[in-house]
Amino acid sequence: MKGLDYSTLRESLLNDGLQETTDPTTKPFLLWMEQLENNKFDDRYYKTQCFIMNILSDEKTIITDKSNLYINFNKKYPEACEKYMAQTWALDDFLKDEVLSKNKNKAYIVRPVGKGAFSGKDIIIVDNAAKLEEAKKLRSKKYDSIIVSTYVTNPMLYKGRKFHLRTYFLISMINGKYKTYFYNVYELFTAKNPYTNIDYTDKNVHDTHFASTEGDILCPRDLEPSLKEIFSTKIYPNMEDCMTYISKLMEGHAKPYAQAENAFEVFGCDFLVKDDYDVVLMEINDKTGFTMNKKETKETFSEMYLGVINTMIKSSLQSVYNTRSKKIEQEVGAGKDVK
Repeated sequence: MKGLDYSTLRESLLNDGLQETTDPTTKPFLLWMEQLENNKFDDRYYKTQCFIMNILSDEKTIITDKSNLYINFNKKYPEACEKYMAQTWALDDFLKDEVLSKNKNKAYIVRPVGKGAFSGKDIIIVDNAAKLEEAKKLRSKKYDSIIVSTYVTNPMLYKGRKFHLRTYFLISMINGKYKTYFYNVYELFTAKNPYTNIDYTDKNVHDTHFASTEGDILCPRDLEPSLKEIFSTKIYPNMEDCMTYISKLMEGHAKPYAQAENAFEVFGCDFLVKDDYDVVLMEINDKTGFTMNKKETKETFSEMYLGVINTMIKSSLQSVYNTRSKKIEQEVGAGKDVK
């Protein structure tokens, strides 16, 4: 059940008078670049000119690069960053400052950044000298960088298990106007086994992924009534407030590639929730991926996710229509004046 169900969006666009094509030599209104199995895109369309594209330019790395996200957030909004992100260091700075030895009762998560860093690969939780030595070995691997963050040891639990929330954040730059939208439907992913903070080497306790989650959990839809209240009135507002700062951080950096006049993109934002309902922004991903167990969940999520995009595209279509109509009126008017 990988991917989204695009049938509703496709039907809506066709009803609006658009035609579907895979010809890279045309200049389409909408160029939709879908991620392939290898997390890359079809390079046949890299130079296809279009009115609007579903990917923003590489300036988005100010938030999608884990190291850049913390540095930029902390630099521009230090108080908000302290509230919504775990303190983070480059590995070499962490070692130089002897952070672990000065804070022996704390745990830290070491994460590679850049090419090859995905799906929890080479992530190490460090709480003693031996684990720190293991983390040092990561420097010999070909990662762009390695960062260290304070590890949250008091997570909120879902049915006794640690979890994280995958939320979605749309950023668009259309006709010179910058807009963002934070989705109010999001996914919950749990660890495989019940939580304990005694043994940090047990990935089945500490790693939270789709594969270790029993069934599909869309929030707040699939939560018990008492949890729905907590998520809706406490957790979601905290995440939403955090994303207002990310929106401000990206303003001025949301730009189309040269081939597109306009662009938008939806990012996957991962949050950890503490037992006091405070939230910690872990990362923002431009390669989101969608995998669900049930067809019904896939259809429900796709309708919600793509519905927001569909509304934005329709607005863009109307803008194009209005601009062309105005231009025709001006040309006709100019012709009358000449006469």
